[in-house]
Amino acid sequence: MAKKAGVKTETVKEAFLQAMEKTFGNVTLSCNKVGISRMLPYQWELKDPEFKEKFRSGDYGERFMDSVEAKLAKLGLQDENPTILIFLAKTKCKSRGYVEKTETDHTTGGEKLNTFKIEVTNPQTAEKLNKWLNEND
Repeated sequence: MAKKAGVKTETVKEAFLQAMEKTFGNVTLSCNKVGISRMLPYQWELKDPEFKEKFRSGDYGERFMDSVEAKLAKLGLQDENPTILIFLAKTKCKSRGYVEKTETDHTTGGEKLNTFKIEVTNPQTAEKLNKWLNEND
């Protein structure tokens, strides 16, 4: 980075870390916001363990999901968007019964299902398999 007149490196590092928070960990956008090269944060982390810890410990993914959930809540609750309300109910209110269920009847009226055929060419293996199947009927 060409040092900007009167701006300390520590100030730029802090501005970069703040930009990382706002961009949910997007290094390129954060560098562009601060006006530094994309390689500079990686150079800083090699020389500055404290910066590295802050740079690498950001829980950006969780913050991103929190932000998405907040926007969904606003769309669903404040704007009363029915589609979003249904989605929120199915994902956040499962314990209250807002779930989609598919019920499938797998019975055949008491008849045994024959769903596959096993062909065994070794006579000893075939005998063992038949014995096992007859025992487990």
